[in-house]
Amino acid sequence: MPFGTATINGLKYKDINSNGTQDAGEPGLQGFKFDLINTDTNSSNFGKVVQTATSGADGSFQFTNVTADTYKIHEESVTAWTQTQPAGGADQPVTVNLGDSTEPATGAFAFGDTPLSKITVTFTPEAKLQDGSGKDATKAAAMTCTDASNGSAGSNTNSNSLTTSDLQLKQSIVTCTVTFTDP
Repeated sequence: MPFGTATINGLKYKDINSNGTQDAGEPGLQGFKFDLINTDTNSSNFGKVVQTATSGADGSFQFTNVTADTYKIHEESVTAWTQTQPAGGADQPVTVNLGDSTEPATGAFAFGDTPLSKITVTFTPEAKLQDGSGKDATKAAAMTCTDASNGSAGSNTNSNSLTTSDLQLKQSIVTCTVTFTDP
């Protein structure tokens, strides 16, 4: 390692319960990309991506030969995943000082994500009125979906289809109710 440089260690994990902390049994995630961005306003590299890294099979990633300066680690967003650590999709600030060899000194910069899912409920009327109109003999009057904590996952009225909002693993029990009537 060249004099005056450091290695920045990071960890990407699957935040199963979406609490923003890696708990026992929450595995590393492979294939997520991270950018190391210079944040020193006096640097000619200000705002530039100075390195990129991809998490390995165990979720670890690192930036090597990083010179003394201020940076932020930015997780590149991935469709259908939401970042839980740092909260709100925030970046992780990093300061590398002269003489540092590894940053952070203990542990690693952790980034947690939880996968998102959607549920689609469709009511399909099969019978048609026999009055020559060809209209459906039944229709959905209302559809609602709630998770185990009674949080709304989506609802609609007078439609035969409902797609929920993004669901996280912590909402693993979702109950959907369809009320249907004779139109």
